[in-house]
Order: sequence, then C-alpha cells, then structure tokens
Amino acid sequence: MRKILGINELGEFSGEREEYLFRMIEAEKIADGKRIALYGLGKHTERLLKFLEKHGKEVKEKICCLIDREKENINVNGYPVLKLKDAVKVYQIDCIIISSYRFQDEIYERIQNIEEDGVTVYKIYDGFNEETIERIYLFDDDELGIKKNIWSVETYYEHINRYYWALPFCIHKSVLDMACGCGYGTGIISEKADYVTGVDISQLSISYAKRHFNDENTDFLCESIYDITFDKKFDVITSFETIEHIDDEEKYFATIKRYIKDNGVALISTPYAEKDGVCSFNRWHVNEYTLLRFQETLQRHFKDVIYYRQELDKTCAVSVDDGTMSGAVYEKTIMLAACFV
Repeated sequence: MRKILGINELGEFSGEREEYLFRMIEAEKIADGKRIALYGLGKHTERLLKFLEKHGKEVKEKICCLIDREKENINVNGYPVLKLKDAVKVYQIDCIIISSYRFQDEIYERIQNIEEDGVTVYKIYDGFNEETIERIYLFDDDELGIKKNIWSVETYYEHINRYYWALPFCIHKSVLDMACGCGYGTGIISEKADYVTGVDISQLSISYAKRHFNDENTDFLCESIYDITFDKKFDVITSFETIEHIDDEEKYFATIKRYIKDNGVALISTPYAEKDGVCSFNRWHVNEYTLLRFQETLQRHFKDVIYYRQELDKTCAVSVDDGTMSGAVYEKTIMLAACFV
C-alpha cells in the first residue's frame, strides 16, 4: 500500500502526527476528563487505540465508548458504539476526542454545541501544519518549526530516485523544477545542471529550500505554477508528483510549453491509478490518472514520449516501461515519462 505521510511501515503514527498525539496525552483537557469517548470508527481510531496502549494507557483506561453519526449498537475495537447524545447520557461522557485528521473540522462544526452541556471536545490536530504533510523534509529546522518527516529508507529512495533518474537529462542544461517542495530534488539536479530554478507555492517550503539547498547555480521562487513569469526558457522541466494535485490540466501544460525550449524535455511523474478522478485514499490528490489517460494527455501535448515506471518496493528503482505498465498496482507503482517537444 502506498504510504500515508505520518504513518510508518508498521501502520503506526509517526513524525509530526505522533508529536500531536503526545501533546494530546499531556493536554489539561484530557487529564481533567474522567469519561472519554472517541468520535470515529475508521483506521485512525484503530491506530489511535494502539498508540494509547503503548504510550498513553492512562488515557485509554478512561475511554468508555466510540461515537458515530450513523452506526450504533455494535462493538468496534472492543468498545460499544453509540450516537452522540446516547453516549453522553449513558456513559456521562465529559470529554470527546475527535479521532480523525481529514474530517476533524467538519466533525467539530457538527458537534461543538455539546460543549454547552459541559462536555469538552478535543481536536488532536488543532493547528497542525498541512504544509509539512504532503512535502518531504530531510532535516529538522527549528527556526522554521519543521521536523524531518522521512521515516523509512523506502520513502527516502522513492522520492530522491526520481531526481537521480532525471539527472542524465540535466547535464549542462538549464532546468526548471516545478513544484519543487522543500528543494531536495532541486539540489540533486544542481550537481550536474548549469543552473536550476525551483518553484513551489508554499512559502514555508521555499524558505526551507533556500536555507538547505541553495547554491551558486540554484535559485528558488515562491509562486503558483500557474502564475510564474520568466524572461527565459529552460532546456529541461521536471514536475514530479504534481499533476495529480492540479485542477486545471490545460493550464498546467500551457505553463510547461511556455517555458520549455524547442527540442527540450519535460520529465513528469504521477501515481498509477485504476480509475480517473479524485482519489479517496489521499486527500491532496484531486486528479488521478489511469495509464490510458496519462498517455493520451501526454501525447496530445508532446511530440514524442518515452515511458518509465517506479515500483514502490525496497529499492524504488526507475526503469524503462514498454508503455503497457504490465503488472502495475494501484498505490505501488509510479508512472514516469520523458516528454520531448
């Protein structure tokens, strides 16, 4: 299964998410609670209960039940499931922990009135910085408030190997790294390129990139890829794991074609998907691609395309593909392409 940021190889919370859970354990609201309910029945709750068993037994011992808006009178993870008002009435709940990252604010909006009855509602990820979730940070940066979030060798190789695959295309070339994130890939490319410019919409990521990956032949720009303006064109444009986050495909390719030189190459990657559209697994993916759609899209915009693949295994190596993606598995295969103008 493709990794979720903040979840390690054992399916446990890690990185910045884990820090927020430790903060929850120490929170005064939780310490004052005598009878606690978890709101939510999904994987997050399952992981949270395992985390509390290991790190917060004093909190787990106070949990009386689980709350769900629709399901009731069943048992999940060893706890009875009730609707909100029944849980408060039957178990005299005085603290509710919202056990969800994705739907935390939505749930809070729905149940916050219960606080008028003296029940505390606790949001685990209140103030959680989303910018550090869908971006990779290789080092801590206390000044920027960023924690390293690479927790496995496989995750590390998954991300850097795409840039090492791109490196031969970039030798003595001018390169634009679109959606460069924290800049680690821009830094790799700078080893061989004449110069490289990294662009990302996140000011936090660009600040991090400037602090850790700046060099004489490197510069970084905080800008939406839709809005970037240059008075020059580039030999190579890299854009890895970007297109699935883009809601305007045509504008995205228009930007690439506007700033790529004649006879240039665009290096693009995206996760292999079994159906087009919004991904239910990753909240940041708004536009996933099947092989057919990926091929049709690239062939519409470029003269020639060579396809590659990356399997998310122990080595995460990139290899040439025959264009069929034979044996590709959703959440375990990345599609890559070298697109020639």
